[in-house]
Amino acid sequence: MLFTLRQLEFFVAIADAGQISKAALFCNVSQSSMTVALQNLEEQCGRPLFTRHAKGIRLTETGERLLRHAKKVLNTVQLATDDMLIPSNDLSGTLRIGVTETLSAYMLPALLSAITARFPSLQFSLVEYPSPRLCQAIREGMVDLALMLVSNIMLPEDFATEIFIRSTRRLWTCAGHPLQDAPTMALLQIVGGDKLIIPFC
Repeated sequence: MLFTLRQLEFFVAIADAGQISKAALFCNVSQSSMTVALQNLEEQCGRPLFTRHAKGIRLTETGERLLRHAKKVLNTVQLATDDMLIPSNDLSGTLRIGVTETLSAYMLPALLSAITARFPSLQFSLVEYPSPRLCQAIREGMVDLALMLVSNIMLPEDFATEIFIRSTRRLWTCAGHPLQDAPTMALLQIVGGDKLIIPFC
């Protein structure tokens, strides 16, 4: 089963428009051509991709699954096309970055400044989520990369990672605390005392 890019373009257009006639107008083709393309695609899938109702059409469960894949494929093709149209020493387009709340303040400004200085034509789209949601966003193709602490989560084995910085763990104490001037300490030294723990995501 091989889908053509044209089939996927028509399918996404129909899903977004909710009506074959509107999708045909958007794609500048006849409604009959759009209908035939959809019928061929459904035959290839072996099951319906849409259910018909009075006001248009609605995706089936199979259609929802195919839509996620189709958008990823078309997005990748568009990125490849855009990449071939720009000089090799510059990048353009939009880089979708996900970041946790903790790192958005500490790392993101400097990182964006460095990227902008190297690739002035590049635009950014930013979303802020907790680490588990960022992993899901990467898996679903919602972001191109994510910045997060990795010491406190288990990353999927198929994720590619790059360490930007290693942060030293620090213990903040009140004045006069027994461990105030200790250059280093063992975990057992702080287990028994009162603590205020701020979660990092």
